[in-house]
Amino acid sequence: MGTTMSGNQGRKRQRISTPEHSEALKEPSTSQKNTPTTITITEEMRDSSNEGTLVSLLNEREKLIKETPRLESNVKAFRYFMSGLTAMSVERQGGVCDDAKCIRTVTLYHAADNSFSGKGLNEGALSSLCGRIQAEKLTITMSEGEKFDLQGVSELKQLEELRIEYPRGKLVNMISLKRLHMLKRLYLKSNNIDDNDVSHLFNIVTLEDLVVADTMQLTNIKGISRLTNLKCLEFNYTSIDDSCIEEICECATLSKLSVSECNSLTDVTPISQLAALEELNLSNCYHITKGIGALVRLLRLRVLDLSGVSVEDNFLKDLCDCGPLERLNLSHCIQLTDINPLSNATVTE
Repeated sequence: MGTTMSGNQGRKRQRISTPEHSEALKEPSTSQKNTPTTITITEEMRDSSNEGTLVSLLNEREKLIKETPRLESNVKAFRYFMSGLTAMSVERQGGVCDDAKCIRTVTLYHAADNSFSGKGLNEGALSSLCGRIQAEKLTITMSEGEKFDLQGVSELKQLEELRIEYPRGKLVNMISLKRLHMLKRLYLKSNNIDDNDVSHLFNIVTLEDLVVADTMQLTNIKGISRLTNLKCLEFNYTSIDDSCIEEICECATLSKLSVSECNSLTDVTPISQLAALEELNLSNCYHITKGIGALVRLLRLRVLDLSGVSVEDNFLKDLCDCGPLERLNLSHCIQLTDINPLSNATVTE
């Protein structure tokens, strides 16, 4: 008789028991999380179809409550560790960091150097970091994808150094990088960087180091003279030609220049005008036929790489007499027949 009821009674008792059932499964308030909880299971809740599930859920809930102090301790220790963080590296492979959510769960406190690499890293993951890091350095290395939007990167206002390697993809929204008013060092390697892309970089007037490499689409660098603070410049493996060398020579503060594997170069005479130049790399510029002899005017030159370049004997003698050269690379200079001048040189390597 205790378990038998009319239809109306059943409906009435069901309406009364429903709030109790909901209350039993409700998450405790903050002040109650660590307080032992007594749950009363009414007769109506002891249905054969859900009794086992309900008891299992309640048991799991009790376990989680008991775990709370340990988890809070772990979080506190993690925050202490992150407070002294100076570098962070995130790799995206397979199921690791599949979308922006995985990065949103991490707050960086004082990270100065951050590196992201892997397959298919998207700009959403980078934009999710905005406002969360005070990064001074950022490295992005990607191996796949059609394009990568730099808009998110441009929101990281503290950046002083940015490195991006994207061999087979397209970097879009290059113009947005001009909003990085503290950027001093920029390194870009991608085979899809063209003249228009690079023209936007010449508006980042704070740049001291600029590297654009591995793109045969680069043929024109007009406007580079606006980078009045430029000290280091690299255009390795690009299609820059003699007119570009003349543009480069407007950057009077340059101390390092590298134009390795630029086979549209034939005359490097203007380089001799860069009085502050200390390091020069012309390696594997096989078509240079003029201007090598003029390099003896670079009185501050310490490092010179002419491997694979057509160098004649008389130039070698003049070069060894002119300045404080410390390193000289003449490997694969097949036109050299007399290296005796090197015996009296001050070259250390």
